[in-house]
This record gives sequence, C-alpha cells and structure tokens, in this order.
Amino acid sequence: MEQMELKDRIAQARKAAGLSQEQLGEKLGVSRQAISKWESGAANPDVAYLAAMCRELGVPSDWLLLGEEDGEASPSRRCPRCGAGVTQRDSYCPNCGASLTEGGRSDRYTLLLPVPGERPYFTRDAVSNLSWREWARQGAPWTEPIGSGEAADIVDRAPVILCRGLDWAQVGQALELFKDAGVYPDVYRDGDGDTPEELRRARPVPREQFQPPEEKSGMTFGKTVLAVVVGIIAAVLILAFL
Repeated sequence: MEQMELKDRIAQARKAAGLSQEQLGEKLGVSRQAISKWESGAANPDVAYLAAMCRELGVPSDWLLLGEEDGEASPSRRCPRCGAGVTQRDSYCPNCGASLTEGGRSDRYTLLLPVPGERPYFTRDAVSNLSWREWARQGAPWTEPIGSGEAADIVDRAPVILCRGLDWAQVGQALELFKDAGVYPDVYRDGDGDTPEELRRARPVPREQFQPPEEKSGMTFGKTVLAVVVGIIAAVLILAFL
C-alpha cells in the first residue's frame, strides 16, 4: 500500500479528531486557509505547528512527520479532563496535566443539588436539561428525559442527588447548565456517600477544577483589519491636534 504524504496525514488526523479546518486553525492560531494549504500540499507547516498539531490531534510525531506505523498512531484518543488530543505514549495530558493512566481516568463524580436556589424556575430548567443527557442517568431520579413539572418536584426535594458516575468533562458540562440558576450542584467523588446527608458530611470537590483551560488563538483576519483601522484613525486624530 502506498504511504500517505504529510498533507494526507494532517487531513486524516484532523477528521479523526472531529475538527473542521477552521476549528483546527483556531486551536493553532492560524487561518483556515493555512490549514487548507497544508492539506493540499501547497505549503508545509513549520515545525512548531507540527508539534502543536500532534498535541491537539493526538498523534505521535513520528507518524505525522514520517508516516511510521507502530500501532500507536491512532488520532482519536482524547484527554478525559480537557478533551485535548493525546497519544498512546502520553502518561499525562500535555494540555492540562491530567493523569492518563487507568487510575487517573477512573475518577467519577456525584452531583448533589443542595438547595433550590434563589430562582428555582431556572434550577428546574437546568435539571430538566440535564436529564436529556444520556450520561446523566446513573443514580439519577429519572430514567429518561423529564419535563419542567417533574424537574420542579425534584428541585423541591433538595438536597437531592442528581446523578452519579460522571467523568471530569461531564461534570463541567453539567455545571454549565446551572450557570443561570443562581445555584450550582455540589460535586463529590463517587463513594463519598449514598445519601445526601452522608455526602454533605464529606468534603466537596472544588468546582474550579472542572473549568476547561483557556485556549489561545491567534488574531483573526477581521480583528486584524479592525486593529489597522483603529490605528489609522488614532494617527489621523493625533496629527489633527499637532
């Protein structure tokens, strides 16, 4: 079988990671056109961008650069904490530092709604939205998506366990649903207790740990044009007062 060229491996790894050319460009701080040129062979990325692609797409550098097949070139492995691409050789995520060993991936969490909150109708909507996530069914007071009426009954019973067995990324998604409710679920590790009373005697996990790291992106074309226009206007105003 004919070996793929670099441009083909970039395109394959990007698609396997579920990213569009524009999304990959945002992660690398380059334009979509640059990614398109790399994948068409019209240009080759600098070494720094190749290293960043290996990290974001989860492929080994020897596969991306040389096409060496060693059984560890799968571009689909993702960090369970931040979702960044990682390789089979990585023991820790190069993006957020999370452990990628079996023990590091085994942490699961329980969500406890402590109180209805100051705006219980927003809390009700958040609980209803959470019930539509298939991963939020374990240990939950629902087995299928629920409407606002059933969600209101659950909120009224607070403190109440919402669900168990969530991984890092799922906890972050769940907390995001409650950002307008004025109250967030408390997060505990699975095993801290079987009842709300037992959980509340344990120490909750700080919610800040479940915030994804900020991604750095380069200045877009639109922002660049705006910056130039602002600079020209500022220069004209300065000259007018001289």
